Amino acid sequence: PVSWGRVLGGGVAPPFLAAFGAHSPAAATVRSESAAGPAAAAVSLETVLALAARTAGGAVDADAPLMEAGLDSLGAVELRNQLQQALGEGAPALPSTLVFDHPTARQLAAFLEAQHAPAAPAPPLVTAAGALLSAEVVLAGTSALLPQGADGVASVWRVSAGGHDLVGEVPAARWEPPSAADAGGETVARRARHGAFVHGAEWFDHRCFGVSAAEAGAMDPQQRLLLERGYEALHAAGLRRAELLGSATGVFLGIAANDFAEVLKASPAGRSVYAATGSSHSVAAGRLSYVLGLQGPCVSFDTACSTTLVAGHAAWRAVQLCECERALLASVNLMLTPAVGLSFAVAGMTSAAGRCHTFDARADGYVRGEACGAAVLQPALGAVAESVMLRGSAVRQDGRSASLTAPNGSAQRALLQAALAEAGVGAAGVARLEAHGTGTALGDPIEAGSVHAALLQARGEAQAPLAVGSVKANAGHAEPAAAMAGLLVLAAGLARGLAAPNAQLRRLNLRVGEALHGGAACALPTGLAAMGRGEAGGLVGGVSSFGYSGTIAH
Repeated sequence: PVSWGRVLGGGVAPPFLAAFGAHSPAAATVRSESAAGPAAAAVSLETVLALAARTAGGAVDADAPLMEAGLDSLGAVELRNQLQQALGEGAPALPSTLVFDHPTARQLAAFLEAQHAPAAPAPPLVTAAGALLSAEVVLAGTSALLPQGADGVASVWRVSAGGHDLVGEVPAARWEPPSAADAGGETVARRARHGAFVHGAEWFDHRCFGVSAAEAGAMDPQQRLLLERGYEALHAAGLRRAELLGSATGVFLGIAANDFAEVLKASPAGRSVYAATGSSHSVAAGRLSYVLGLQGPCVSFDTACSTTLVAGHAAWRAVQLCECERALLASVNLMLTPAVGLSFAVAGMTSAAGRCHTFDARADGYVRGEACGAAVLQPALGAVAESVMLRGSAVRQDGRSASLTAPNGSAQRALLQAALAEAGVGAAGVARLEAHGTGTALGDPIEAGSVHAALLQARGEAQAPLAVGSVKANAGHAEPAAAMAGLLVLAAGLARGLAAPNAQLRRLNLRVGEALHGGAACALPTGLAAMGRGEAGGLVGGVSSFGYSGTIAH
């Protein structure tokens, strides 16, 4: 007989070696339960924890994955065998993949308890699609982070309502702006000199999400922000971790930038075992589901600038069709290296003045920006009366436009009409439009023309004007996350009955004025303006986002 306590320094021997030494108290307790026969077959969480701790050779947290606590593949099989023994004779056979199907002690205990509960017929998840597509979906909880410390949806609204400018030169902590010689000309260098950068992107409370310091060091800061802002939105919707765990909550993520992959290559963390997942876009969505235990659909989207709304369209449909209980819509954009911005500068896409001069005569391109935001979409049942409801959505493509990246006015017009038809709202009933509004000499007039054709022509002279604006004039163009900022500003404005001003509008772009035909039914406010209410007393607004890939959404 072996004295395992002495050999292992106070540890407990694995069960398959127990025959060579004295039995531990934990083993005796388990045997007494299993020996009691089928009447005592229920296995408690305490028993699961005791068995797991003995097999793993150390303390086990009820909600941490057992594999992270030191349980290897052999130990997983052994734990399954011990649980089978604890269930007693006559119990159904446990699968060999038990620990992989139910990775925490609490999940194991819940599964084992369900094994002995009377079976109940599962309700049908999906009924007729026609009836479900009319289901009402609301924004139940939101979170946001914009540049220059604009943290929270209330702060984002204040930035937009006050016409604040969040754009500046590239911070020294990011990179040194390229010289004219390095950039290939003074104009290109000026285009790459400005941006809208968030504060504190490098900070992360890894312990809050059960992430080790080593893994956090190899994680794209975009993944870190998504964890923080995603959980904040779920929390704002009144949800807690206990009810999220194992729920059919979906994750629909907008993400495009992959700068961190380059950062990782030049860092010692690039040789970490965690480098493989640190900058993966699919993992960025999967990590949210993994950390919070969400089991609904989980997808990462990239359609360039329209990414958030395309992901939101999919999330909205998934909730309507009961593919998930609720959906977390999230998006993020960080600029960690100068390479992408320099390529856009060379292509002439960004502004030499360093601003999105939306609808202004100075429009010469956009300025890149950063943002992270999230919103919870869920059925309207049980939502508060003031909730913002999603009425309609549409996704289209420019198709064969003038060039690969050129906008297509007729496609934009069809997109707006499709979204209105889906919502069951007449053009005359729309009070506010959060435009794509990048501030480009070509894009702004084309968008104005599509707005006139799809929305303004149907409005009567006696109606309050359609208020049009874009938060890009305040916070820059956050590319895949841009429409998240627009969506949240629109929702905040609708809740207050106010339209935010166009922050950079000083002198109207003549081509925009021509496209709008000088109609009195449209307003481009330069100060905070009240919206006109429809006949039912409610306020309806829309948000547009057009990707340079050609995929457009409203």
